[in-house]
Amino acid sequence: MSLPLFLGMSRNDIHDMLRQGMIDCPVLPGDTLVAGEGELCRRLIILAKGSIQASATADDHGYSIEEWVEAPHVIQPERMFGLTNRFSRTFTTHGTATLVVIDKADVVRMSDLYQIFRINLLNVISTHAQRLARMPWRHTVGDLRQRIVAFIASRCLTPTGEKHLLVKRDRLAAELASNERYVSDELRRMHEDGLLRTKRGCIIVDSLEYMLRHAARHD
Repeated sequence: MSLPLFLGMSRNDIHDMLRQGMIDCPVLPGDTLVAGEGELCRRLIILAKGSIQASATADDHGYSIEEWVEAPHVIQPERMFGLTNRFSRTFTTHGTATLVVIDKADVVRMSDLYQIFRINLLNVISTHAQRLARMPWRHTVGDLRQRIVAFIASRCLTPTGEKHLLVKRDRLAAELASNERYVSDELRRMHEDGLLRTKRGCIIVDSLEYMLRHAARHD
């Protein structure tokens, strides 16, 4: 009842959904594939307990990003409807995780039967759409550090937690319209400031929220 899509619903409503078999609640071990990038989205998946790893790859496979998302989290509900009905990321359990899974047909049925569920679903999808609509209008300063932070943050599902950007220096420099040496120097300074760690072909951010706060002060 504390999950985003069930807020405000009564216990009787939840028990009724369970009795009718509209909701499945599997408990999965670690390293279990939940949904694959490009897979048809035929079900609504909610992370109720635990955490998942989400990974996405650029269209040309030139770089990818990995992040860890904590419960509660609704996994790409907007992908059930609209023009593109496929997951845009791969989701894998990170340790034991409890899910709430609802088939697409039952999502439509529940939306018809329970007004609160329908409103909650619309709120989740609308919030996601509004966040994406704001992104092109955000001011990105010319400072290279700010551009590196914005590049990472804009490709993440959540603004918190650990992120791994798997990218070569020359590709990152090209994406930032900069020089590879300048990018390498700035990454070294960010490492010295405790914002990230680097290893060959990978940039590790232990706390994106810390990086974002520091970037705001740096500006």
